[in-house]
Amino acid sequence: MDDVTEPRLVTWAAAVPDLDLWLAWCRARKLDPGPAFAMQRTTPAGDVLHWRLTLPPGDGDGIVPFLIEWPGVTPAATAAAGVELFGFELSHPDLAVAGRLQEYALPHSVTRSAVSLRAVLLTPAGMVTLES
Repeated sequence: MDDVTEPRLVTWAAAVPDLDLWLAWCRARKLDPGPAFAMQRTTPAGDVLHWRLTLPPGDGDGIVPFLIEWPGVTPAATAAAGVELFGFELSHPDLAVAGRLQEYALPHSVTRSAVSLRAVLLTPAGMVTLES
């Protein structure tokens, strides 16, 4: 992501309820989503949020997500109301990359075309589209 020079989608996260269990399940199937890292930050209200994640894979052009576990309060619980994810689309020309989502048992499909991540947000000002 060091080469990103303008706002755009570069990858995405797949939330899992138990990261250790998910990693063990993946590794038993010869998949390697990478090691888990513990993270935290303090909100403006002074609350400390904790989460664990893997790093985004180096291959897959951002189509293959990193995994994240929120064992408690998430930023969504205190986020301003009014914006919701309306749609999310993934595209990649390589069917092997598309197949990785099925290997990870993620319920997203990938359209075969140019590499693209696209999120459509429903906001008070109307629909907003973010793209890679």
